[in-house]
Amino acid sequence: MNPVDKAYLGRQVAYGDYHAHAATGGTSDGLATLTEWSEFMTNEETDFVAIMDHRQVRHMYLPEWDNDRMVCGTEPGTYMEGCSDKATKTDLHYNMIFRTQGELEDTLNHFPEFGYTHTGVSKEEDDHEGHFNYPHFTYERMAELVNYVRAKGGMFTHNHPTTRMQSEEPLDYYFCDYHHMEIIYYYPTYEHSEKAYQLWKKLIELGKKIYAVAGGDEHGHPYNTGLSTVYVTNKTSASYVDVAHNGDLTCGCIGMQMCVTDGQDTVTMGGQWKGGKAELWLRVGDMYRKIYENNHVYRLDIYKDSEIVYTSDYSGYEPVYVNIPFDADCLFYRAEVTDVTTGVRMAIGNPIFGNK
Repeated sequence: MNPVDKAYLGRQVAYGDYHAHAATGGTSDGLATLTEWSEFMTNEETDFVAIMDHRQVRHMYLPEWDNDRMVCGTEPGTYMEGCSDKATKTDLHYNMIFRTQGELEDTLNHFPEFGYTHTGVSKEEDDHEGHFNYPHFTYERMAELVNYVRAKGGMFTHNHPTTRMQSEEPLDYYFCDYHHMEIIYYYPTYEHSEKAYQLWKKLIELGKKIYAVAGGDEHGHPYNTGLSTVYVTNKTSASYVDVAHNGDLTCGCIGMQMCVTDGQDTVTMGGQWKGGKAELWLRVGDMYRKIYENNHVYRLDIYKDSEIVYTSDYSGYEPVYVNIPFDADCLFYRAEVTDVTTGVRMAIGNPIFGNK
């Protein structure tokens, strides 16, 4: 068995949206009910959706909530203090995503700036509104929030970064290592998907360890244009958070499994290689069938830092395996798939970071 198949042994592909909204009452501003989301996922053959309703937590306690397919979280907003003089707008939105409802509520309670109105919940309580405010944060305080979320096994995503914050300084969008950034936003050809991609690219080429994720941010009828692809042992909401927490996901709806190994140690996407020279193994496949076009040409590129070090055609149907040397004296290696026929970037694999 080759190293990449061994590293992902026992996992199955799953497709889902890490950023959506629903009609759940209170301060929610989505139009589709949780039941409609469940029906949509069944019909469209997607596996999960993260419901990120604003200013409350009640959506996670409704009877229609499905803990296997619906991922816990919320989308706050924040006004940043300490931006550079190149910033003209300093507000932003972000997702805090967790394995369980209680982890989110603990986080809101831990940061008094949110003014969270619930001290905790139990199965006996029926008031699960849990409203909170949009606070002001310094960059230091935001880094504390990111790290608190991650310490609980959750993921913190800077949503649609170029739609709200406006700055010519890339570091204004960066809080600390290992938070996520929404790169494919709404759909791959949307102008802010390309802007977010270029921003993320600048940051990782500056040596910042930031993960890419997709999100549809659907408020109306459910769509499947903002999907990420993951490989999980069990199809549960906790599993979808676990792999995302580690950065082991593809931003987009084509599966990527990548690892670096020297025969003894192995690191997968999102991790950092701390050894010497090794081999990089990549498997690309499992394109979400709803987007496959059999008359289109697809291309696979592997980047070492800012340079493409490998390129080949990809059928979009049959899996392809690549094995190339891994030079540890780098910032990262990562892979992308582009639809050459349309020029659309379809999938962005998260990096494996090097020693540089």
